[in-house]
Amino acid sequence: WGQCPRVTYRTYRRPRYKIAYKMVTEMEWKCCHGYSGEDCHQGPQATPDTRINVGQTQTTVNTRGGQNGGEGDTDRIRQLEDRIRVLTKDLDNMHTSIHGINQRLNGLSGATIAADSAQPHMKETISSIQTKLDHLYNRTQVHDQTLLTINNHLVNGRGNELDGSSGRGGGGNQLNTLKEDVLTELENRVSLSCSACQIGVDDLRRQQAE
Repeated sequence: WGQCPRVTYRTYRRPRYKIAYKMVTEMEWKCCHGYSGEDCHQGPQATPDTRINVGQTQTTVNTRGGQNGGEGDTDRIRQLEDRIRVLTKDLDNMHTSIHGINQRLNGLSGATIAADSAQPHMKETISSIQTKLDHLYNRTQVHDQTLLTINNHLVNGRGNELDGSSGRGGGGNQLNTLKEDVLTELENRVSLSCSACQIGVDDLRRQQAE
């Protein structure tokens, strides 16, 4: 019995590989967070210099008019301009996404297909998104024009001159309160526009995922 050879067993494990492929149907260029513009050159680094220049100009005007608080109004206007710029960028992204959807429909059918001749649910989706885009674009234009008017009014010193003239008649505080109400209302409208734009972007991404 002791002379029987011993048998040794060895177990080998071989890894299993799975090969998968992904097809890229479209590509989209986006700027990093905080940057905008055609070549993404408008970044947060240029914002402090711009605010300093505007603040110096506004301080000079306040000295002439004898009123304070113009610098704070200018900062709030700058913040609103930044938020509107972000909103405009989101609108451009949504326009690009809709263009990609149309191109995808054209590729699936093998022919040129307009949005009116697409499938019923896709037709309703594209129409709804386009309506939201038009509505947001109009609101952005209105906010932009309002900010431009208020900014020119403050930089040119007309608001301080009115404050001084009204202060002689006892109405300076009322004019300051009116300016504060206008800026607050404008901030609320910009917030609503940004919220509506974000909801539209989320709906578009969810529909693309489906």
